[in-house]
Amino acid sequence: MDQVIKTGPLLFSEFMELALYHPSEGYYCKGLDQVGIRGDFITSVSTGGLFGALLCEQFLEWEQSPCLKLGQPRHWIESGAHDGQLAADILDHCKIAAKSVYTELQYLIIEPSARRRQAQEQTLAAHLSHVSWCHSFDDLADHSIEGIIFSNELLDALPVDRISWDPSSSSWFPWFVTVNDSKLAWCRQPGPYPKEIHQFSDSVPAAIRAHLPNGFTTELGVAAAKWWSEAAKKLKRGMLLGIDYGLREEEFFAPHRYEGTLRAYSKHRQSTDLLLNPGQQDITAHVNFTRIEQSGLEAGLSSKGFQSQEAFLMGVVKNLMTLKPQSPLLEKERLRPLQALVHPSHFGRSFSVLIQART
Repeated sequence: MDQVIKTGPLLFSEFMELALYHPSEGYYCKGLDQVGIRGDFITSVSTGGLFGALLCEQFLEWEQSPCLKLGQPRHWIESGAHDGQLAADILDHCKIAAKSVYTELQYLIIEPSARRRQAQEQTLAAHLSHVSWCHSFDDLADHSIEGIIFSNELLDALPVDRISWDPSSSSWFPWFVTVNDSKLAWCRQPGPYPKEIHQFSDSVPAAIRAHLPNGFTTELGVAAAKWWSEAAKKLKRGMLLGIDYGLREEEFFAPHRYEGTLRAYSKHRQSTDLLLNPGQQDITAHVNFTRIEQSGLEAGLSSKGFQSQEAFLMGVVKNLMTLKPQSPLLEKERLRPLQALVHPSHFGRSFSVLIQART
């Protein structure tokens, strides 16, 4: 609130950036206890080590793909690693399942937060000789990476603009956050608006625009598309993988999404009061995978698949059954968490997986 009082109304994307990533007061920067039963939400990683082990198996299959022809050194790069548990699950499995790959592997974590890096170092104590860190993609040269770049539940937490449709001008306008009677409140402001909003207005098909009601609200995720584009530019050869809540663009305009997909989470409860207690609750929006994919294509990648997490993980399991029928991962006890990971009412249909490659 102090920032809004000081500078005046903020675009919602600016407010979301501060609420989540302010160095001392941001939701993701104050602590590491947001994930889990005692936190505000759970993730696929919360179910145990199976998710990371299955990801590792997919990475190993890609490593052996003759069409990639990866050179040395080979990198697995994770962005949005939280406390490092997913990285630990992946590396634990790699060390057992593919010792030769593990010996040569360089696992790089993109992490701007010193506090999170410290927690990751503790979680990954057994693998520190194979793990390194950098602050952002700016620390890597373009076309310097041979390997795999991936994120899990990162893109849906990057700042978005909240925009609504105005049929009188046949255009979208962004919402701002202001202070009214000592409380944060929504407001409109006169333009000019960021160019991306005007470009979005022009890109939505006329057939959709003609049927949008006044005030139809959605999100514009410029930061997510930028992240994907930057990741793509770093790949000399390899795969880019994103797992997240998300939809194809046309799905955002379904009538039941009249108020958009932005949601806040606290103590496992969902809310649409996005301005309540900034820094104390998570804020997320569904990823527009159509625009993410287009960012990769414009960077020279080719698309290799877009599917539900259910389909993706079941594909990994089926390959294991065919190629590695004796894998410990196929034991009944190890597969128990799979139900939560692939069940339509749990994570299976909630998350989508986009895979692109530079070969």
